[in-house]
Amino acid sequence: GQIVSAVTAGGAVEAYNQANGEAAGIVLGDIIVSANGKTGTNVIPCLQNETDIELVVRKTKEVTLKIPKDGKLGLDLGYQEERDYILVREILDGAVKKFNASASPDQQLKAPARIIAVDGTRGKAPALFEKLKAAGNTVEIVLCQPIE
Repeated sequence: GQIVSAVTAGGAVEAYNQANGEAAGIVLGDIIVSANGKTGTNVIPCLQNETDIELVVRKTKEVTLKIPKDGKLGLDLGYQEERDYILVREILDGAVKKFNASASPDQQLKAPARIIAVDGTRGKAPALFEKLKAAGNTVEIVLCQPIE
């Protein structure tokens, strides 16, 4: 799915949110599963070119996790320098997979997710990435991830 990275003032989503309330609204971090039945990379052209759009959206929530770090975290990450988050694309072998194996389902790191703070620091993606690399024996990660 495509992650909502902004809601444009005066746009259709803002109008929808005002009419339906915040709980039902589409907000930063929510995941667009489909637009007019289109999924994946086909969502963007649909959003850009269609005037009547039916969206399927997965809501997200903010979660804080303290993950013991013994070696690599084992995350497939991606980011754009101007963004205030790092995208977790996949969980690989490493500390996070080990952490997830013993954590309750609501305390597991899931992909896709957006890391929005590392060890108490929020900021641009490159700074967050450096904090991840420099983390000691335990790393505190604040992320937005899908609600199951």
